[in-house]
Amino acid sequence: MDHGRTTNQWLTPTKMQPYLLLLILLIVQPFSGGAAFFQPKSEQKPESNDKSDSDEGFLKLVDWMRQQGGRVDNRFTVTKLDDGVRGGVATADIEQGTELLHCPWKLVIGSNGIDDQMTDMCDVVKAIDAEIRLGKTSLWFPYLDLHHESLLTTRLPTLWGPGARQELQGLPPADDAQRHTQWLVSDCGARPEDAVTQEALLCFVTRATAVGMVPIYDLFNHHNGERNVKLQLSDTGVQLVALDPIPRGKQIFLSYGVKSMSTMYRDYGFVESWPQIWTWTEDTAAKDRHTLTLFPATLDDSGNEVAVAALYPNKEILSKFWQGHAPLQEYQTLAKTHTLNLPRDLLERFRNAATTLLESLPTSLKEDQAILKSMVKSKAALLKNPDGSENTKQVDLQDSISAVEYRIAFKKSVKAGLSVAEKALVDWNDGGQEEL
Repeated sequence: MDHGRTTNQWLTPTKMQPYLLLLILLIVQPFSGGAAFFQPKSEQKPESNDKSDSDEGFLKLVDWMRQQGGRVDNRFTVTKLDDGVRGGVATADIEQGTELLHCPWKLVIGSNGIDDQMTDMCDVVKAIDAEIRLGKTSLWFPYLDLHHESLLTTRLPTLWGPGARQELQGLPPADDAQRHTQWLVSDCGARPEDAVTQEALLCFVTRATAVGMVPIYDLFNHHNGERNVKLQLSDTGVQLVALDPIPRGKQIFLSYGVKSMSTMYRDYGFVESWPQIWTWTEDTAAKDRHTLTLFPATLDDSGNEVAVAALYPNKEILSKFWQGHAPLQEYQTLAKTHTLNLPRDLLERFRNAATTLLESLPTSLKEDQAILKSMVKSKAALLKNPDGSENTKQVDLQDSISAVEYRIAFKKSVKAGLSVAEKALVDWNDGGQEEL
């Protein structure tokens, strides 16, 4: 959750800022209470959701939601996935337009209705804080208790010490890493060192929608490339609606918005699989901003990986991410075509900027891999031979490991974008392009 920042100001170079207007409208629309893409089809049954693979806390949350007048479709469950992360999965085929969830406004922390939506984010954090302190007497106990364990181990950059932040080597979000705790102190007058307040802050930052906290909705994972559900508002509450047919066994994905990887990492602590939007600003007077959108590599005729990226992505590509209805191959083709049609000066601009960035960083990718391996060994040794201070040391070391893993991903992505720019310039030199 961002604190007052205009969404996606970073997406394109300065000279391409007009492309943002359509994207901003696309991002804001799902939370505006406007017309829905589809009319929801509510197909409720009296029995509970499938209990065989469901998370026990989720089943209790479903019962609670229904007791409070909410609706939860029976054709999905929330459980631990193969990678250990909790997520929503269809347990039967779900038709396009199906209402999967209807959460009454009285259960939304932060908004009271479609005409009385969240205006003060500090108030929402304080409300979460107060409900956590109430424990089992809180109306929202089944909801907040479900998130408690995971929030205790959530380590966003805003909680890191200076050592871990230094491991980012100045790469975004280094300059903005403490954004959330600074906001909590300056705007909300709260103390982030208080354990309950910290839990409330993390709950809000990682799980809030534009209308506040919506139980069950925030159990689904993010994927812009495979988004198949959408949040929409009605007079009676907040709904989750299927954008596409969702076959049995398919994971249910929503979108946190079209954001750079530095923002995703700062706010949620992860880098999504694809599409990945990477951006950085030159440390020069001009402060030129550079952006690439990276997709999984393809294979050439010899079986070698070929990087796929849209350099300086335009509104067409970015809006397609938000629509989220195309197969990966279509996105890859769109990215390739876009980059091949860039004028030579932009390709050269990206190549030079990427080269300068990689050469300016204190360590190479190879060195980073060795550093990471050493850190992982140190963590294992710390667990094997505790000295009484292992908890603090382990947390600090894990934060540093996360920072190094992130900077490796950043450098790999810039390097991939560099290879794409160099290949496109070879096509130019071979006469394969005409100046636009």
